[in-house]
Amino acid sequence: MSDGTLQLLLAIRRRLQTAMRRQTAAEVAFGLVVTLGVLAAFLLVGVAVEAGFWMGIGLRSVFFWVFVVGALALLGYFVVWPVLRLVGVVPGLDERVAAERAGHRHPAVADRLTALLDLADGRASAAPTPLVDHALHALGRTVEPVPFERTEDLQPVRRIAPWALAPLLGLLFFLIAAPTTFVGAVDRLFAPATDFQPPAPFFFEVEPGDVELARGEALAVAARPVGTDFPPDAVLELGRADEATQDQIRLTLGEDGRFAHTVPNVRADLRYRITAEGVTSPWYEATVVTRPVVNGLNVSLQPPRYTGLRTRSLAPGIGDVLALPGTQIRVTVALGGEPPEEAMLLVNWSEQAPTPVSLTVEGQEATGVFTLQREGEYEIRLVDANGRTNQNAVRYRLATLRDAPPQITLVEGAENVLAETARRARFRITDDFGFARVSLFWRFAERRDGEAEADFRRVSIPLDAPRRLDQEVLTDWLPRDGSRTPQPGDVVEFYGEVRDNDVVSGYKAARTPVFTLRYPSLDEQYDQLDETQEETEDQLETIQDESEEFQERFEELRDELRRDPEPDWEDQRQLDQLMQQQESLQQQTEALTQQMENLLEQMQEGALVTEETMRLYEAMQQVMEELDSPELREALEMLRQAMEQMDMRQMMEALDEIEFNEEEFRERMERALELFERLQTAQELDEAARRAEDLAEREEALSEATERLQEQQQGEQNDEASEGEPSESEQAEGEPSEGEQQEGESGEQSEGEPQQGEQSPQDAAAERERLAQEQAQAQEEMEELQELIEQLQERMEEQRGAPTEEMQQMMEQMQQQNLPQQMQQNQQQLQQNQLQDAQQGQQQMQQQLQQMAQQMQQMAGQMSGEQSQLNMQAIRRVLDDVLTLSEEQERLADETGGLPSRSPALRPIAQQQVELAEGLAIVSDTLQALAREIPQMTYEVQRLSHDGLREMGQATERLADLQPGPASGHQKTAMTHLNDLALMLSELLNQMQQGGGGGSGMSMQQMQQQLQQMGQQQQQLNQQMQQMLNQMAGERLTESQQEQARRAAAQQEAIRQQLQELMQEGGQGLDPQTRSALQRASDQMRQIERELRGGRLSEETLQRQQNILQRLLDAERSVNQRGREERREGRTGEDEANPDRPDRLPPTDTESDRLRRDLIRALESGYAPDYQDLIKRYFERLQDRAGSN
Repeated sequence: MSDGTLQLLLAIRRRLQTAMRRQTAAEVAFGLVVTLGVLAAFLLVGVAVEAGFWMGIGLRSVFFWVFVVGALALLGYFVVWPVLRLVGVVPGLDERVAAERAGHRHPAVADRLTALLDLADGRASAAPTPLVDHALHALGRTVEPVPFERTEDLQPVRRIAPWALAPLLGLLFFLIAAPTTFVGAVDRLFAPATDFQPPAPFFFEVEPGDVELARGEALAVAARPVGTDFPPDAVLELGRADEATQDQIRLTLGEDGRFAHTVPNVRADLRYRITAEGVTSPWYEATVVTRPVVNGLNVSLQPPRYTGLRTRSLAPGIGDVLALPGTQIRVTVALGGEPPEEAMLLVNWSEQAPTPVSLTVEGQEATGVFTLQREGEYEIRLVDANGRTNQNAVRYRLATLRDAPPQITLVEGAENVLAETARRARFRITDDFGFARVSLFWRFAERRDGEAEADFRRVSIPLDAPRRLDQEVLTDWLPRDGSRTPQPGDVVEFYGEVRDNDVVSGYKAARTPVFTLRYPSLDEQYDQLDETQEETEDQLETIQDESEEFQERFEELRDELRRDPEPDWEDQRQLDQLMQQQESLQQQTEALTQQMENLLEQMQEGALVTEETMRLYEAMQQVMEELDSPELREALEMLRQAMEQMDMRQMMEALDEIEFNEEEFRERMERALELFERLQTAQELDEAARRAEDLAEREEALSEATERLQEQQQGEQNDEASEGEPSESEQAEGEPSEGEQQEGESGEQSEGEPQQGEQSPQDAAAERERLAQEQAQAQEEMEELQELIEQLQERMEEQRGAPTEEMQQMMEQMQQQNLPQQMQQNQQQLQQNQLQDAQQGQQQMQQQLQQMAQQMQQMAGQMSGEQSQLNMQAIRRVLDDVLTLSEEQERLADETGGLPSRSPALRPIAQQQVELAEGLAIVSDTLQALAREIPQMTYEVQRLSHDGLREMGQATERLADLQPGPASGHQKTAMTHLNDLALMLSELLNQMQQGGGGGSGMSMQQMQQQLQQMGQQQQQLNQQMQQMLNQMAGERLTESQQEQARRAAAQQEAIRQQLQELMQEGGQGLDPQTRSALQRASDQMRQIERELRGGRLSEETLQRQQNILQRLLDAERSVNQRGREERREGRTGEDEANPDRPDRLPPTDTESDRLRRDLIRALESGYAPDYQDLIKRYFERLQDRAGSN
């Protein structure tokens, strides 16, 4: 046999050996699966039976040996026997058997392996060796590629595996479902010789089990029966371990399902267990040891510093804490038992891991500090050297108080009116511990000349007492954007904010609602003023209508009582209605007074009228307050009492008193209405002048804006023309052109400012459209002004002393000028880019409007001045008559007092008394007429004249009855009323003079000196402003310049106050035109003050100051000229009065008459102090003489 054939044959034999091993492995696997399945099934059945029935030793022994023998048999047959065949110990498996199985498994092999083995063993042929060798080689090559070694059959394993797996899964499920039962049953089955007793139906869970106790500590034992059918009683056995006998304590099951008992004061080691009905728990050991012990606890709390609270201590033994976050908690622990090696606090913050806080041990105390952060709990942990800790540590609660947020409310400053001056904001802030900061935030929500602001700006409010918990803070603030102060049409939003001083949890803030302030335009201010005036006038008319209704009801009741003096129920009802109506009149009068106060506030806040008109309205308020009639209420009450008492005489007196007071009330109402109408005329005249001035200023601003726009467009045209023409410098190298030099110089001069010509055509068109719209708005306002002037003309025609001719001339001039049409044409010119024509038209309209305003101011001054002069002359004449009547009444009283009763001489005296009464009646009528012209005249003046008339009438009756004594008394009383009336008239005259309604309180020379001094001060101020404007160079004011501007505003205010004092003391010494010019100068000074305080300085400001200076110089020249004229004139005084008036009494030539003339001259010359004292002494002498007689 060749070597190749031999090697091939050996390889085939090795592969057959592999096939034999694989076949044996398959058989062993099948045997193991069968063995495991059978044994698992048998074990599952046995465990189930044992778990359920607790088999005895015999049955468990049979099961055990059957299980063992079966396991050995199965393993021997299915595992050991195939292995023995493989190794050849027992026959049944060799190469030929393996070759036959391979032939059956692989058809490509068939019987070739068997033939190969036969040829190799020399059984199949006796052929020569080479032929055999060749045959062997051929057969070997044929079967070599076939994997005949894989002849094992695993199908039986796969078929039997599920059956074997089922009992194994049953065992696993049993183990998982009832592990204790399963393990117990298995243990018992494989311990067949051991006797096992079935378990009791219950067992005990004992607490605390094995435990260590501090000496003297109590042992609390608790046993809970678990299971079923447990008894209600149990026994606790306890005692020392070295003692044979144990104490037995019977226990009863408690409501909580436990047997419990406490062994107090355990001093030595012991053991214990629980027994019941044969069920016994294990023995548990209670070992007595020495542990650290907490003998006491003291806690102190130090609140956060920002609260200002003092440290406080809790009661001993109290460890629960309720405090503010950030509080320092100091814990002091009294120690006992074994000295601790380590002491700490375990602080648990809201279910987090406990945070240890070390305690410092010093002797018998341990101290530690930690900060309260949030809610949680803590306990004390003591550890000795042996690692033992204190038992049953108490958990103490940590709770936090809430630092409430602050509160803030706006107390003052929410009025929906914005102005150019600083406004005050007052806030009330409250908190529980204090404040860190108070602020005011504001922004421009709307702007007339720009975009609104998105962000608020902050203004810090001073906080003098941060720890004061309830206080008010205030600040004076002015919404300012650089140098820009609020303008009409602007809307500002603001709110207040306060932050508390909580540095631990973080500053908490509170805010007020957002408040809105609006700067009303001049039209809106006047519209609101007109609305208030209409409401006031309506209330006056309503009160007048109700007073007429009251009069009708009273006359009906009066006539009824006079017909039937015995009042009935219907009369009482009518009186009740009268009293209710009078009460309603009183309430309406009070509301009217309040309405008048509101009207004055509107005028004062917006400076809507001149100071002269303002003084008249203030006097008018006093007239409104005098409408209330307490005398009428008293008379009605007196009538009610008289009707109840059926007192006829008292009823008649009450009716007369009611009639008299009711008539007085109606007279006051008529006076109030007429005065109010006259004041409305003055106010509307001021309003028209102010509106005209405002339109003039707007036309001036439009003219300047048009001029700037025209210059920009001309600059662009010049630049475009210069671009197409070459310059000589373009031909010379290195030489700059003149245009370039100019451009560079202009660029340096206007650095930081827009260059001329930079505006695009679209921007220029937009600017023209904006100017056109402003002109259209001015046209609408001009039309409204014309309507106002027409209404004013109609009102002035109905009033005596009004400058109707001047108003008519101005109306004709307005119709000729036709300003609305001019404004419309100007608007069209702007839209058509006819800027030069538009600018000329604007300048012309500005001059016309300024002239119109001056004319109306002159008319206002003329109307008030001339009327005031007439009124003062009338008062002087009345005062002259009153002094004459007083003197005559004194004479008649002296004569009457010296006559006997029933004397015939009394009859001519009675005739003279009637003449005096007629003269006083004329005086009373004159005063009543003057009261409708002079708001400053109180109703007490008319009351005194009425009282004098009443006393004269009673004196006449007594003289007719020839009763000189009573007649003389009434005459003296009448003289007293006349003297009081004279005093009041003199005071009224003095008041009118000092308030700008009388003659000059200073000489023309003094007035001229003051005007000259003010002119010099104004000139110096103008120079300072010019220097400041030059320093600005187009930039905004710096901080130092703003401070300088505020000082200049104070200087301007001082000059204005001097001018106002001059006009008050000597205003009537000026002609109406000069007085109007000075009033205009005062108004312009006030406007300049606002601009300077707002940090605004421009050429317009300097122009106004020049106008002020010019008016002061013109007034000085006018006063100088008037002073020379007066020195050339003779005396006027009462010489101007017509002595032939029918209402004048014939003068006398007595000494008292000369004294009276001198006093009148003193009144006309301005009331020198000596003359005032002389008047007082004179009237005192008259009163003394009247009293002595």
